[in-house]
Amino acid sequence: MYNCYAGNETLSLEILDAFCFPACAGANGDQAFQYYQPQFSSLYGWQTRGNSSYNGLQLTLRHAMSAGLQFDFNYTYSKSIDVGSNAERVNGFESVGAAAYNSQVINTFSPNLWRAVSDFDTPHQLNANFIWDMPFGHGRHWGGASNKFANAILGGWTLSGLFRWTSGFPFSVLSGNGWSTDFELEGTSFVQGAKPKTGVFRDQDGDPNVFKNAINLTCTCYPGDGFNTNFRAAYAGEAGQRNNFRGPGYFGIDGGLAKAWNFKEDKALKFSWEVFNVTNSVRFDAAGSLPNEDLVDITSFGKLNAELTNPRVMQFALRLLF
Repeated sequence: MYNCYAGNETLSLEILDAFCFPACAGANGDQAFQYYQPQFSSLYGWQTRGNSSYNGLQLTLRHAMSAGLQFDFNYTYSKSIDVGSNAERVNGFESVGAAAYNSQVINTFSPNLWRAVSDFDTPHQLNANFIWDMPFGHGRHWGGASNKFANAILGGWTLSGLFRWTSGFPFSVLSGNGWSTDFELEGTSFVQGAKPKTGVFRDQDGDPNVFKNAINLTCTCYPGDGFNTNFRAAYAGEAGQRNNFRGPGYFGIDGGLAKAWNFKEDKALKFSWEVFNVTNSVRFDAAGSLPNEDLVDITSFGKLNAELTNPRVMQFALRLLF
């Protein structure tokens, strides 16, 4: 039975015990010798065995408001490790993507099998923000002697911005459709030989792919499937390698331009123009594309179909205060 379901051993247990083939261990109402218990197969056993660690170095450069300019620049160098980045109660079938699935404990006898860098681990992070009260208009550095009409056009402008960049987020490669250790939790694969290069590449179909030359990556999903060069699926008792690859990181710049016209002490007209993702940059989400990073579906292996960023969006506002 196990030979027929190599890589899917828990399904063999279900057939043996739940469907009584070739014999029924639970005959005469005695289920003491059953491995697969259909009544309890989907209930969780709660234990306070989760563990995690985080270490980081944070550097900040801050310029308080002076001469119309203020800014913050922050850098973080860190590492986060855990056995799962979500609550164990999060069901892998209720949400799509690696973030939910990779928090399941595959083997309760060895809950640390998936101890690795966290789903959100980013060794390097940069972020910055600034506000610049632009020195144009009446009484300013440029155009200080301008009249009311020129000042209404040139003066009172404020420029602001936000910037964020991170190194790549981790992701895993699923084993396939088999349940070698835990029923309906398939686990992840193991890398064998040279580790494939990751990034953003064009595959044979012209689509963005997280692996370089993905079409040349081959696998033996389970024993007997063929010759293996790069990956193998998890065997019975194993969970696989978690977050052993790095995909793209996040990059985004948001900007704003604003101006105020003061008519009286209690009346003003304010204009603002805000742009999100100024550069219209695209950053793909490798972990969110996890359903396509599956050893079984080699034709779409590694294809990136989810994004960390949104397309550029602008919004304008005109506000009267009184």
